[in-house]
Amino acid sequence: MHILIDDTYFSRWQGGHNYLKNIMIALKESGAILHRLKRENEQLETEYPFDFTHVEKYPKKLSFNRLYWKLKRNKTWRKLNPWINQIDLTFQVANTDIQSNVKSVRWIPDFQHVEMPELFSEQEIHKRDKEFEEFAKDYDIILLSSYHAQSIFNKLYPFAASKSRVYQFTVNIPDEVYEITESQIREKYHLPEKYIHFPSQWWKHKNHQFIFEVMTQVEETVHLVCTGKEDDYRNPEYAGILKEFIKMEKLESKIQLLGDIPYSEMLAIMRFSNIVINPSSYEGWSTTVEEAKLFGKKLIVLDTPIFKEQLYNYGLIEILPKDEKCWLTSFSNLKDSPISNLDKSNKPKFNMNQILI
Repeated sequence: MHILIDDTYFSRWQGGHNYLKNIMIALKESGAILHRLKRENEQLETEYPFDFTHVEKYPKKLSFNRLYWKLKRNKTWRKLNPWINQIDLTFQVANTDIQSNVKSVRWIPDFQHVEMPELFSEQEIHKRDKEFEEFAKDYDIILLSSYHAQSIFNKLYPFAASKSRVYQFTVNIPDEVYEITESQIREKYHLPEKYIHFPSQWWKHKNHQFIFEVMTQVEETVHLVCTGKEDDYRNPEYAGILKEFIKMEKLESKIQLLGDIPYSEMLAIMRFSNIVINPSSYEGWSTTVEEAKLFGKKLIVLDTPIFKEQLYNYGLIEILPKDEKCWLTSFSNLKDSPISNLDKSNKPKFNMNQILI
């Protein structure tokens, strides 16, 4: 099967790129032949551990949906680009301009603007509502990351409920992660013997403020290592507020901010941590939770429907309310938490039929 993917939609969101990257790896492993659309000068570049059969570049400001089908009807262009006639399925590219037997798939990450509207402006909510309704109308298949998201989609767009599919994605751990030794990663980042890893971009709903407040009450032996982009475009002042809080509360010896480091090194830090946390108030499906599961890490997460769905059969977890005393108690047990670590992951194989049927 030949699949055409446009992976440039999530220019500000690393999680979106990670999801698409993982599903492309899964498709590749299932035997699909992948073709890629790539906008020029894209903000966030995605690196893949394989080569695409074809990569088509196009101007950043141009909608590829229109360009693609316009060119597809151009006989001269088709002769020069025979790959376009081989496409069986498009991913993130709508088939709205022509009658075609090519199936189109669109991923909707979550419905955060519906469940947590306080995080969005009225303009953003209207934009998402309009966009998601267009997706529901225009695409043959709507891919969702959880059954929780599917239930919301089916209520909002009952006319398209038959189009919805769920793929609870897993992640791909690059081989080079296992080549990084514990001593190498500890020496490079000056990591203590025991630490808690908080891998997350600094979106406000990820609750860094809450965790930092918990850290004001822990013993000096409790060390928190934070990785991830220190940015929230909806709240551009947020990162500065958090850093000022660390300074005012004299938490520099307890909280280590590493920022957006290379992916393989972030995973190595996770691999040799004692505890991984995700206190986010909202997730579509957490990539970091999937990564931690593959390493066999102890996880502490906030009590939300998604985490309960994602961790229902995982044993090394604590699901806690947003209560400082509860998190303080768990953090205080760091000294008794060993480094659990699986050498290699055995993730389930991707089944194309769960999307197409």
